[in-house]
Amino acid sequence: MKKILISLLAIAMLFAFTACNNENGEPAAQITNAKELADFAAQTGDFEGKTNAKLSGTITLEDTVSFTESGLTLGAEDGAKIVAGETEGTESKPVTLLSVNADKITFNDVVIEATGTQCTYAVAVNANDFAYNRGSITGEYKKTYSSVNMGIAVAAGTTGTTVNGTTLKACWSPVYSSSADVELTNLVYESGIEFEFADAEKTVVKGCTQLTEGKTYDASFNVMTTYGTTEEVAKAVLDAFLKNNEGLKARLDGNAYPADEA
Repeated sequence: MKKILISLLAIAMLFAFTACNNENGEPAAQITNAKELADFAAQTGDFEGKTNAKLSGTITLEDTVSFTESGLTLGAEDGAKIVAGETEGTESKPVTLLSVNADKITFNDVVIEATGTQCTYAVAVNANDFAYNRGSITGEYKKTYSSVNMGIAVAAGTTGTTVNGTTLKACWSPVYSSSADVELTNLVYESGIEFEFADAEKTVVKGCTQLTEGKTYDASFNVMTTYGTTEEVAKAVLDAFLKNNEGLKARLDGNAYPADEA
């Protein structure tokens, strides 16, 4: 009897452990192509009701995939990635690959690559509480632009965007935010992160480092006052940035900050 009870307890613990390691409490559905990714993002077809999915293999996108249902978690198996196909994006009019239009969307370990002559926004955040954890976004520099114009573009009025442990390579702007309520931690990047709005408490950039392998531009952080952020607030945010990110450059309205660092 004791052996039976021990076996049952072991099975119960195994199920509990599996559930704890599944962030949405359900098995991850497999995504193997662009249509399946679009169905998951819109909760249609075979992916209706499946809020947790993983990329498998290479997913080629030629059109925008829009996340329109809240509470979805997208992960990735080892070696899986999203790549930009022959999009119609140009330097003056980039095409968005992944558009986040619903709250509480999470990307874990998602790898995005966009090279070639097209120009893209890799991820456009148009809703609240978006999280991008541990992934990477890679573009390719041209003479006057990059195939990734913006790695992650955060829309005005959104709140709670977090990007953690992500590598951004050859993105013209690794992160461009029109919202002050954004937290960036432990990023590895090059070129300039830019914020139209900043807040001394809600804008957090810490633990970030300069991309070294294949680096083209120095990593920097620019806060603008053109859109309504006061110079006092902008300087407070930049002072915190310099304190919390070793060896990176700060800019105020595109100019070196402090001025004697020019």
